[in-house]
Amino acid sequence: MDIQSTADRVKGILLEPRSEWDKIKTEVTSNKELILFYVLPFAAIAALISLFAIWLGTYLGIALVLQFAVLKLVTPLISVIVAAVVINELAETFDSVKNLNNAFKLVAYSYTPYLLVEIIVSISWTLGFLSFLGLYGVYLLWVGLPKMMETPEDRRLVYIIAALVVILVLEVVISALFGIDRLGYY
Repeated sequence: MDIQSTADRVKGILLEPRSEWDKIKTEVTSNKELILFYVLPFAAIAALISLFAIWLGTYLGIALVLQFAVLKLVTPLISVIVAAVVINELAETFDSVKNLNNAFKLVAYSYTPYLLVEIIVSISWTLGFLSFLGLYGVYLLWVGLPKMMETPEDRRLVYIIAALVVILVLEVVISALFGIDRLGYY
C-alpha cells in the first residue's frame, strides 16, 4: 500500500464504514501485507513519537525509553494477530464463515481509530483522555462483522461480546507478560 491508498482507506473506514467494508471484502490482500503495510507503519510512528517525547521530556534512561518504544511498536502487532485468530476461531460457533484473511482484514481495519489515537497520545501523556476515541473501532467491528465473516444478524451481538471478552483477557495477559504496567514511563 502506498501513502495515498492508506489515507483513502483511513478516510473510508472512518467516515463511510459500510461501503468501505464492501470494498475491503473484495480486495486481495495477504495477512502479511496488512501487518507490514497497514498496522506496522501506524505503530512505528507512535513508537518513534513516544521515543522522542519521553526521552526529551523526562530524565528516564535511554534503555527504559527504548523498552517502552519497542512495546509501543510490538503490542499493536501482537494484538491484531491475536484478535484476528480469536475472531476466526469463534466464527463457526456463531454460524459465521471461518476465513482467517477476512478476520485479519476485519481486525486490522477496525483497529484504525486505536492506531490513530495511539499516535496522538504518544505526543504527551496529557492527551491520554483522547484514548476513548479508539472505541470507535468497536463500531467498525460491529459494521464489518456481517460483511467480512458473514455473521447472521441475530448472532452478531453475542459474537462481538465473546470476541471482545477473549481479546481483553488476552490483552491483559500480553500486558502482564511484557511488563507494560511496570514501566515507569512519562
